[in-house]
Amino acid sequence: MKMSIQATELRIGNWFISHETEPEKTIYYQVEEICRYSKSTSLGVRFRNNSCWTSDPEPIELTEEWFVKFGFEKETTEDCDWWYLEVDNKSIGFAFINEFWEQYYGGYPLEYVHELQNRVKSWTGKELTIK
Repeated sequence: MKMSIQATELRIGNWFISHETEPEKTIYYQVEEICRYSKSTSLGVRFRNNSCWTSDPEPIELTEEWFVKFGFEKETTEDCDWWYLEVDNKSIGFAFINEFWEQYYGGYPLEYVHELQNRVKSWTGKELTIK
């Protein structure tokens, strides 16, 4: 089932999927700009390094591959695997527990890449970048 990201969840720099430009391919884009279409209540998202727009961004499922891309390091415990990132003397960690990614010190479960980006930004004040 296709799912759209709510406009209130997006920030500049968030990664998402759009099938509007090439319906048969899964292509990842970054938000460059968020604006309201003229005479409309719809929000539009411009892709990073591209002049295309979409009003239907789709979330990217959060997988271990994305933790690797963002520079997290894996630590295995007897209970599960944890993915940690150190940012300015702050450590943030996530593990796959009960079908969701959960933050080490509690917090809401994560399912999508943009949620991870937003959580890390709110916790550390820094943007995640692909390594």
